[in-house]
Amino acid sequence: AMQFPEKEASGVQKLIDAHDVWLLDCDGVIWEGETPLAGSIDAVKMLRSRGKTVLFCTNNATRSRSSYVSKFASMGLDVDVKQMYTSAFAAAQFLAQRGVKRAYVVGEQGLCDELNDIGIQSVGGPADAGKEMDDETWTHLQLDPDVEAVVVGWDRRFSFYKLCVATAYLASSPKILFVGCSPDSGDILAGRLMPGGGALIASVERATGRSATIVGKPSARLVDTMLDVHKLDRSRACFVGDRLDTDILLALNSEIKGVLVLSGVTKEEVLSGSEIKPHFVLTRLGMLLTAQ
Repeated sequence: AMQFPEKEASGVQKLIDAHDVWLLDCDGVIWEGETPLAGSIDAVKMLRSRGKTVLFCTNNATRSRSSYVSKFASMGLDVDVKQMYTSAFAAAQFLAQRGVKRAYVVGEQGLCDELNDIGIQSVGGPADAGKEMDDETWTHLQLDPDVEAVVVGWDRRFSFYKLCVATAYLASSPKILFVGCSPDSGDILAGRLMPGGGALIASVERATGRSATIVGKPSARLVDTMLDVHKLDRSRACFVGDRLDTDILLALNSEIKGVLVLSGVTKEEVLSGSEIKPHFVLTRLGMLLTAQ
């Protein structure tokens, strides 16, 4: 049964006491776009002051982990790069474990940076932004024979050209790995749902007839890595997020507690009709500050 800690006497306090490990989504939980959500930064500071381990996890693959550290710093929060997990970092780890040395990227500089940091060369990415595709270009398209994977992340300069090149690589050999960073349909920005990485992956899947391996949320691999690296107790962990289909499903897949905040994509009225149900529901992360 879903619990609404804000509606119970000392419910918020009990929620905090029951969990030592707080895995936090970013968009819709900590901030919206470049703006911190009310109370979110102070809530993180409060959790830390009570001795909790706080780690951050985002499916947004457009920034490297170090650039997220800078974003947190601009909001007044010190975060170590090792406390930051992104779908771009997860993609880099996944490919490195499989010996991939070169990948075609549909994505932004942050994704290329994470691949490069771990020794994987990237082709495409921002270099392919603005290129046009027509019959002539397609006919003479030269593929790099050393590319062993196609990685699709969120890309604000996604194009028909990139779709064609990604498709050509994946169609060239079944050995070429197909990795998707994030299945998110989108994020709320200025009150509207802006299409997310999942929409881009879906177009490549449709074009190739192949399914991407999703390395970001809701893949349990992500939480397993976070808990293992930091040697944390799964039974005392919770994941806080604003999406049922990625954040809360990730918590359920990982057998940890799922805390839904209503400050992002998911609104309370959809909960009753959803098969994916969080353990706890909060209006926003800042409501943790109401604990006595």
